[in-house]
Amino acid sequence: MRYFFFIAILFAFLFPTLGLSQITPENPNDSLIIDTGKKDSISVYNPSIKNYQQTLDFTHWKVLDTTFSVQNTLRLPYPNHKKNFDKLLFSNIGSGFQKITPGRYSSIQQDINLLPEIKSFFYIPKDSVHYYSVATPTTSFNFNSGIKNGAALQSHYTQNIGKNFNFSIGYQGIRSLGLYQNDLTSVQNFLVSAHFASPKVPYRAYGHYNNYINNHQENGGIVSLDNYYNLKTFRNRQNLATNLIGAVSQTRSRRYYLRQRLDPFFFKKINSALFLETQYSTTHFLFSEAAQNNQFFGTTELIPENSLGIDHYSRIFSNTAGFEYESKLIKSQIGFLFENQNFGVNDGVTSPTSLQYSDKRIGIKATAQVLILNKYALSTEAEVSQGSVLKNKIYSFSKVALPLHTRWTDSIAVSATFSRALPPTHWLLHRSRYSMIQYNNVSTALPTTSLRIEGITSLPFYKSVLMGGYYQEINPFFWDENAQPKQQKDGSSSLSFFYTQASAEIPWGQFKFIPEIRIQKALTGNDILPLPTVISRLHFLYEINLFKNAMRFRGGARIGYTSGFASRDFLPHLGEFILPNNRAYSIGNHPSLDLIAHAKVKPMLIFIEGLSLETLFLKNEAFAAPYYPSGDFRLNISFQWRLFH
Repeated sequence: MRYFFFIAILFAFLFPTLGLSQITPENPNDSLIIDTGKKDSISVYNPSIKNYQQTLDFTHWKVLDTTFSVQNTLRLPYPNHKKNFDKLLFSNIGSGFQKITPGRYSSIQQDINLLPEIKSFFYIPKDSVHYYSVATPTTSFNFNSGIKNGAALQSHYTQNIGKNFNFSIGYQGIRSLGLYQNDLTSVQNFLVSAHFASPKVPYRAYGHYNNYINNHQENGGIVSLDNYYNLKTFRNRQNLATNLIGAVSQTRSRRYYLRQRLDPFFFKKINSALFLETQYSTTHFLFSEAAQNNQFFGTTELIPENSLGIDHYSRIFSNTAGFEYESKLIKSQIGFLFENQNFGVNDGVTSPTSLQYSDKRIGIKATAQVLILNKYALSTEAEVSQGSVLKNKIYSFSKVALPLHTRWTDSIAVSATFSRALPPTHWLLHRSRYSMIQYNNVSTALPTTSLRIEGITSLPFYKSVLMGGYYQEINPFFWDENAQPKQQKDGSSSLSFFYTQASAEIPWGQFKFIPEIRIQKALTGNDILPLPTVISRLHFLYEINLFKNAMRFRGGARIGYTSGFASRDFLPHLGEFILPNNRAYSIGNHPSLDLIAHAKVKPMLIFIEGLSLETLFLKNEAFAAPYYPSGDFRLNISFQWRLFH
């Protein structure tokens, strides 16, 4: 897989010489412009940025975002290209985050059922895969510096062959040694996507292949906090002892996806079509050790016959066939789901049949979007399925968005998410050499019901956004302080939170102030999901044009603060967070300070950031989880470069 990046570069320089370009409607009589290779495609055909578009499955086409917007510059320097406002970052860039807001059901849980939370931040769900339509071959590079000469590099190449077929190849690689012992991370993400529209037959297809590998050398956190606080003695973080030696986790996932759409002549008259959606995915989670780390678990009993490396796996094959309807106001689909899901454990000792489960499922999936005034006013999706092992599953999401131009608001949107399903399969079944984390809850677990209601409004001054919401889980699942899976099953106990969040962009000449604050409060269940009450961040930015307007520069500072809370501990053997035990302590209540310098030079965005400057003059008390520091000062260099050939 490490060579796919070089293949992507080869494509980037090879295919432009072929001169194959998509022709837009301004040239309806031609489908290809062919040049001998002496001229660049841009000189043969002069497209605009509107001729470079992307789409998600079952959404409308959008122009590629190459702007120097504040939102772009605040998310692109992170390796996962998200803002991460609601997450605490581990010291190594490939290690993941601790999510510090409620809500554990997302598109990832709907797509895959084995992935531990901390291994999911670089995984690409099927509904996040982009498909493209470009006027000329297009290449992009995203680079982020890491720890100890490490780096994260994402390359992408896409090209249209004629105006009816597009393919793209993308590769993301992360390799970073980390500041501490036994903390090497390596992430690989290879993605191929394509879409095809037949010019003669009313047929369209979207498909992709994704191969995700996450390798991590686990260290179990530092052994002594006193040594961590003593900067004079331990200047080199590699000298700090860590809990685990020779422990490695590996997560592998492969997904094949194809969506086909056919418009028979008698369906086309009523704006309808037939579709078939096929998906096959496999996932493996393996935690292995070179030798037993007994001291990490204290007096726990051992199961000597169990292997030091046990493979937990999940395989899902699904077909959804149904109908689509599309008009100027409505776009909808309904399909019948047929799915076969297999999951289990390969430990090399126990009888395979006792640790393998097969669940044949049937159900219905539906999606609808209603357009008013060329805007989405209502969007909804739902899935109801039933199986013999994993029982009933219900998932629904609905959102109403209204342009509401008044003195106090520009728009308002309300959404509701409801789900009812058994917990993820890695919570239901686990094998280990350590008895405390060996369990099988497949037959005894109850469905967890979750409800999220959110509202968001855009205000007419200072690009202000105000949002709030309520989240509840009934029969919530969690890992207790002994890493045992638990579930509140009486139906009356629940986990519930409410929150409010506000942000704004306040200009003052060439300066900008961007405050963002979130206040959340547990109504019930704070003992099983402890979270901070306040999460805040303030950007102070200065913008100017330099070098005769050849460069747009934006620089300033980012100040963050998260209130203190009794954080969950992290257990590498599960890849999950467990309730605080006798060695845990509160984290947070610690400010952060970053200096940032961002620039745009033609199609290139450049980011230079000095992260965690507060560690140069404050005591080390910044943690992503107990005994897992979030890192000290480092220089982060990153860029995004798009090449339109």
